[in-house]
Amino acid sequence: RSDANFFVNEIKKRGMKAFFWDHAFYTLDYYPDEFKVEAKGEQNLAHHTKKFEGGIEQQLDLDNPNFWQWVYDDYDSLLTLSPNLDGVTLTFIETGSYVIYQHSDVLKTPGQKLAALVDSLGNYFIDKKGLDLHIRTFIYNQFEKESILEALKLIKHQDIKVMIKMVPHDWFMTYPYQDFVADIPFPVIIEYDGGMEYAGENIIASPFVQYFSDAFKHYHEYENVVGYCVRTDRFEETAAVGTPGEVNLYALSRLSANPALTTDQITEDF
Repeated sequence: RSDANFFVNEIKKRGMKAFFWDHAFYTLDYYPDEFKVEAKGEQNLAHHTKKFEGGIEQQLDLDNPNFWQWVYDDYDSLLTLSPNLDGVTLTFIETGSYVIYQHSDVLKTPGQKLAALVDSLGNYFIDKKGLDLHIRTFIYNQFEKESILEALKLIKHQDIKVMIKMVPHDWFMTYPYQDFVADIPFPVIIEYDGGMEYAGENIIASPFVQYFSDAFKHYHEYENVVGYCVRTDRFEETAAVGTPGEVNLYALSRLSANPALTTDQITEDF
């Protein structure tokens, strides 16, 4: 709490907004048993190879309004610990308990469950708490792509932004760019990996100015892309700042002000 609030205060001193990153939902054992039901019927877990190989025995009851009230009360207690927060960035795909595997007699498809989760928490964070909400989404396979696109079209709360990685799946430099950006009916923030998780982690010198510049210029062409964010380290062990990889952060910053800059200009200025 002390460390988190230190960063919140330093961010706000610099005239920026401070967000916390959270997952919904947490692991099943985090929630009281009174909100769980026994899983019934066939479960299609084919697109998850190991995490659910034993099946799912219990599910959260998404149709129970008392469950959602418990979630809101839980967030009340968490937000009390950091009263100067401006917003929340929410991962709702790869989480402790996937919402698409929870129980509902009303919500029939994965996309409907995802949209209901975002709308429910949007009503809480935005309408009740006056916070900003970004939802962080990514895809690993065609099933998830279809479910996410369905959800994004069903979400009713309009005051959100969508964060997506610059490439599908994880951060491999050989991957293509996302092919569904134009289909997202919300303002989009492109997420870059300055931590270079799969390309040397900045332990190996990682100045990839051309790589970041090409991606930035590609996404800059989309009307619904309104910004970017960039990871700067991996578990505090692989920081870009203070290493040759810092030039990648510099490139994104310079391009956000002038997308016409060349790679050579950026590198020479750095």
